[in-house]
Amino acid sequence: MTRRKPSLNKVLIMYAKGEITACTAAEMLGIPLAKFYELWAESGMTLGPEWAKDLMDELRRLSLKKPFARPSEVVIEYAELEGEVSVAVA
Repeated sequence: MTRRKPSLNKVLIMYAKGEITACTAAEMLGIPLAKFYELWAESGMTLGPEWAKDLMDELRRLSLKKPFARPSEVVIEYAELEGEVSVAVA
């Protein structure tokens, strides 16, 4: 018995909620990662606060590994109402 692929909309919602990564989403749909990002951009959906929190945590973790960016130099802001993440290196 073959498994049906989930619908594009269901996968986009899972990605927006931070339940799956973009790589997992592309695999679930059986498409290249670049195509998934293209479909994501066309969908007009926004990422939820869970995704932004995970991104901020990852950026903080990565900043500790970069010789040019000490944690105190990396400014990561998340405007919850607008759902925007901005990163700046001082």
